[in-house]
Amino acid sequence: MFGRLFLLFLIVPFVEITLLIKLGGMIGVVPTIALMIITAVIGARLVRQAGFSTWMEAQRRMAAGEMPGQQICEGLVLLSAGVMLVTPGLLTDIAGIALLLPSVRRKLAAQLGKRMVVQTVAGTGPMGGQQGQPGQYREHSTIDGEFERKD
Repeated sequence: MFGRLFLLFLIVPFVEITLLIKLGGMIGVVPTIALMIITAVIGARLVRQAGFSTWMEAQRRMAAGEMPGQQICEGLVLLSAGVMLVTPGLLTDIAGIALLLPSVRRKLAAQLGKRMVVQTVAGTGPMGGQQGQPGQYREHSTIDGEFERKD
């Protein structure tokens, strides 16, 4: 995993710089910089709107007593989209815009949800909840009681 991330952080900046230089040569430096600023501003607004609707859906599910696992995963995808859109570059802007598309976001969130383990805590203390299996969302109940330790 570390090797893949290292390659990603090594290759992406080189590709971005190459694309920006080529675009700057085609349309000019000032329009290229303006394009980067415009995509960052518009992207931030779109992420904010999508994040707000995802937050409201998560609130609705929690009010109904359901675990908002899909919405949590969509929130993580939206966070990634926001980071990509405010990062200068064409490749990251395209990837960020793709993550904002509802169909792409939902599919990616579903894949992420299959790999996540959601742990809910019912009661107080470190042993209050139980850990679920990847992709499994469960709720737990609490049984009140007292105990006395005798050694």
